[in-house]
Parts: sequence; structure tokens; C-alpha cells
Amino acid sequence: MNERLIQILSDALGIAPDALGNDPSMDTIAAWDSVAHLNIVMSIEQEFSVQFSPDELMELRSASALADALRKHNAA
Repeated sequence: MNERLIQILSDALGIAPDALGNDPSMDTIAAWDSVAHLNIVMSIEQEFSVQFSPDELMELRSASALADALRKHNAA
């Protein structure tokens, strides 16, 4: 997984990168609540110069979904 993406997740969630696990998600990380989710998405949009649609935001519930969306936007 992209190191920049992992670092954004780590920073937004206040969890060490190596403690995030293989595919962190809203279902597996208690700190990944709605506020953290907005911070994650805004940080990713800024870092990778992308903008997600409102429909995409609802699907970006895991690190793998975020990575897939970045590839879709040719930003990974």
C-alpha cells in the first residue's frame, strides 16, 4: 500500500503506521469515525491533488478502497 496513504491514515487516526494492520477500515479501527473520515479524505485530496465525488465518499471506508480510488483518479 502507498506509504503516503498509510502516513495520512496514521496521522488522522493517531495510530502508528505499523499498528494499522493490513487493510484498516472504519469497521476495524475505532478511531476512524465520521470526523476522522472527513479529515482523512480532505488530507488525501490535498496530498494527491484529487477531488472525490459525494458518491465516492460513501465508498471510501477502508485503506484498500482509498487506494483503489486514487488509482482510478490516476493519483496513486
